[in-house]
Amino acid sequence: MPIPPLTFVTPSVVSDRPQARAKVKRDLREILRAAEQYLGPQQLDQVVHDHRRARAGRTPDESLNALVLEKWDASPTRDKTKFSKAFLQEHPQGYTEGAVKARLKRVRIARIKARRRDRKLKAASQRPSLVGEARGTE
Repeated sequence: MPIPPLTFVTPSVVSDRPQARAKVKRDLREILRAAEQYLGPQQLDQVVHDHRRARAGRTPDESLNALVLEKWDASPTRDKTKFSKAFLQEHPQGYTEGAVKARLKRVRIARIKARRRDRKLKAASQRPSLVGEARGTE
């Protein structure tokens, strides 16, 4: 007897009843049981953990991050307090001075990490191949 495929169908607003919710819970338990048999308990826990963490975070405002970095690079001062006050006067978007300073810190750290990662990739790509050395060619 073949096993039916595991499907997960959530009820609509119209058919949302206690019986439908109970069926969703039963279906989810079946899917999780099958996933645990296939992946193992640690990997299943990690998948659930990653799913929960992904839902908890907010996506960064890339356009605002780019604007803050652009204004920081063009700013004659390197004082974060003066910069954040000037930024808020120029772009009043409902943020506080502390929020602008925190955003500036985060995007500057992200830029430093990206530069380091790019340097490592460039250095790794310019290294001679180990395979070529083993064969006597480069």
